[in-house]
Amino acid sequence: MIFLTFNIIRNILGVKEVNSHVILGSLCGYMMLGLTAAFIITILDFYFPGAIYFSHTDDPKIGDIVYFTFITLTTIGYGDAVPIHNLIKGISYTLGILGQFYMTVLVAFFMGKFL
Repeated sequence: MIFLTFNIIRNILGVKEVNSHVILGSLCGYMMLGLTAAFIITILDFYFPGAIYFSHTDDPKIGDIVYFTFITLTTIGYGDAVPIHNLIKGISYTLGILGQFYMTVLVAFFMGKFL
């Protein structure tokens, strides 16, 4: 999944002009980044139960973890899901940095193609 995500991003950066396919491809890259992180965190949550605290449940489902990864990726962070385990904390701040980096590079890329 990670290789597919980076392949999508590499293909986006290689285009000559921005069109609807490039914009949808960039959206797919962002979604793949979040889903890849959700997959990794789900595996870690299986091996380290309670690695993420959810205020609404003691037994998180996959939807809860996908929610956590996209909230972290967009750096919204409502506070209802908190990483407890140090490994999940590291993945969380890395995911937040990657989400901001993805958006800033993408916006700069699109602006450069429009100019």
